[in-house]
Amino acid sequence: MLDKKIHILFFIVISNLFFSQKYLDIDFFMDRIYTSNSSTIIENEYTQKKLQNKLFYKELLPKVSMNISIPYQRSISDVLQPDGTTRYFERNFINATQNLSISQIIPFTGGTVSLSNSLNYSRDFSNNINNFSSNWVSISYQQSINGFNNYKWNKKIKKIEFQKDSLDYLKEKSKLKTEIAKIFTEATLAQIKIDITTKNIEKTNNILKEYEEKHRFGRVISSEVEQIKITLEQLNGLKTTNKLELESLLEHLLDETNTKIEDSIILKPVEEEIFNINKSDLQMAMEKNGDLLDETLSLLKIDASIEQIKKEGGIKINLNMGMGANSSSQEFNQLYQNPSQSQFATIGASIPILDWNANKDKIKIAELEKENIKLKIQEDKHHKEQKIDEIIKYYWAQVYQLSSLKKQIILSDKILNDTKQLLTLGRKTITDYKVQLYENFSLSVELQKIINNLFLIKLQVEEIKLNT
Repeated sequence: MLDKKIHILFFIVISNLFFSQKYLDIDFFMDRIYTSNSSTIIENEYTQKKLQNKLFYKELLPKVSMNISIPYQRSISDVLQPDGTTRYFERNFINATQNLSISQIIPFTGGTVSLSNSLNYSRDFSNNINNFSSNWVSISYQQSINGFNNYKWNKKIKKIEFQKDSLDYLKEKSKLKTEIAKIFTEATLAQIKIDITTKNIEKTNNILKEYEEKHRFGRVISSEVEQIKITLEQLNGLKTTNKLELESLLEHLLDETNTKIEDSIILKPVEEEIFNINKSDLQMAMEKNGDLLDETLSLLKIDASIEQIKKEGGIKINLNMGMGANSSSQEFNQLYQNPSQSQFATIGASIPILDWNANKDKIKIAELEKENIKLKIQEDKHHKEQKIDEIIKYYWAQVYQLSSLKKQIILSDKILNDTKQLLTLGRKTITDYKVQLYENFSLSVELQKIINNLFLIKLQVEEIKLNT
């Protein structure tokens, strides 16, 4: 007795080692999404957009630069002497310069303020002459009086783009969850088909044994036995097909979630869940989570384009003014003693005389584009409202069908058991049993399909609301 118990325990241990199984639910794969390659790509793209947005704002910060150069020049030139002969002179020069500049863009005017300082040293080695010069400080301001202010418009556009990028990032994450859920539910459906078919094979095998026994005593004809065998072959073929489908879906699911599992996997199907959908809540969420931003951004970009065309096609007046202090000396210690001051102001104008109404055509093109954008926004809004209506209709259709299917399955199970008993009594044929078997199979599969559909609808609603 003890030896028998040891053998049984040994068999259980070996079975667990060689036939271990992993029971996994949808939450396991949802948690693995954030380590997948697809999720990493989404994260990297969002990080790129954030950095691009920061680059724009960094362009509006002061810029400081310094340039240093020390050029050396050697030249030999011929000079005609009074006596008619030619004499060659060698000259060696060095002209070192250092320049420091600071510039700042004024976003609300589009102008630029610049502050610079420079120091120059030149030496003629041949004549042993030194010279120092310095621009103590120079302040200048450049401004287009009536030109297009690119920074003003871009600042508005970038602000909205950043908000839109953040929402798009959440949308992509939510879509990724839905894609994984679709693969998972398809895999569980294939698994359920295998389970139901396995049970049907077992039932049909039992019937085959009974019919073979009856045939041996001449109570049934051989064609009925052959029909049962053909049914078994069909069931085994269906099981093999579903197994191949399940293996493919599992491989796809593991690849998409970047998961490696050596054990045999059994998926836990999603459970039935009834939830509420509010149309007005979905419409508000859809507007809040992207629609209004998309509309605002599109119109803002076209308004900026129209403004730029108008400004560039008209009279452009530019202002450039500034002041500075300079000095020069042969001795460095005397360089910063007596500066000379300078001021300058320049007003320039660019006046288009003849452009064959090209600018007016450009404005008209942009205005037509703006009109089309407004019309497309209205159409898009209408399509999204229709989409919400379709989601709600589909949801209630699935709920009502679920309730009806449960009743049908209860009845189908009873009819299948009755058919099996009547088949044993010879009052039903194998064809009747086969029809009822496949009907029962279809109803059970359809029930899980509806449960899966309801789960995917819930994810779709969460995607609209951005419940990530």
